[in-house]
Amino acid sequence: MATPTAGDLLRQWRTTRRLSQLELAGRADTSTRHLSFIETGRATPSRQMLLHLSDELDIPLRERNRMLLAAGYAPVYAEPELDTPAMRPVRDALRQILTGLEPHPALAIDAAWTMVDANAGIALFLDGVDPALLRPPVNALRLTLHPGGLAHRILNLAQWRGHLFERLQRQIDVTGSPDLAALLNELRAYPGGEDAPGLPEPDQAVRRVRQPPGGPPTAHPPRPPGRLWGGGGGPPPTGAPTRAFSCPDGSGRARLAVGPEPASPDTSGRGFGAVPLV
Repeated sequence: MATPTAGDLLRQWRTTRRLSQLELAGRADTSTRHLSFIETGRATPSRQMLLHLSDELDIPLRERNRMLLAAGYAPVYAEPELDTPAMRPVRDALRQILTGLEPHPALAIDAAWTMVDANAGIALFLDGVDPALLRPPVNALRLTLHPGGLAHRILNLAQWRGHLFERLQRQIDVTGSPDLAALLNELRAYPGGEDAPGLPEPDQAVRRVRQPPGGPPTAHPPRPPGRLWGGGGGPPPTGAPTRAFSCPDGSGRARLAVGPEPASPDTSGRGFGAVPLV
């Protein structure tokens, strides 16, 4: 397969954003002719022009670097790996946050839904999970919806699948990631049905987590600093992207149920928390 040129990538993103050449040219204050020449390779765009067009198309920063490289320019945006020395303060902060949410299970994921860290409470969910799903890199969505993972413990699996699929599709629409598109197709092939609940606007959904009847109330851990929310004593901070989790039921095995967040704060003491994406 031929390596895509900067023009190929630009045309792909313009199509993804459902814009014509005329519409994009108008937004970018350039001519349709010049834009067409860039896309077909008849004109070589400057780095500034590529960055300007990327702004108008709202292209993710990683993909802007890819386009710059395709045009022969050096990347502009740093992409440090989490395990590098420069990212140690970030790793330490994540670890402090996750530890502060104990005994509630909590994990941190990257943009591809790969688990990058978790606290000790996550072991409650992993009991009985197929070991193949726990081999690194662990994908949180695959772990959740795979028949050998947590799917059999989710009380309203069809609703949860519908919510995750809609959320993942929105992420694909924004990022254009073929890897996420392949993941979505894989997840949809798993059994469990699908009930699309619809997400509120803006796309910052919170899903309620409930214990099965008879589950014991759980003490609230102290709330950590920052933009996180743990426990059920009030709503999470406005605008914080979230994932939901629960505490174990009376059998000692974690079971999940998800649904719309209630209008009034939960003061029942049952396990409920949210963790932001990283």
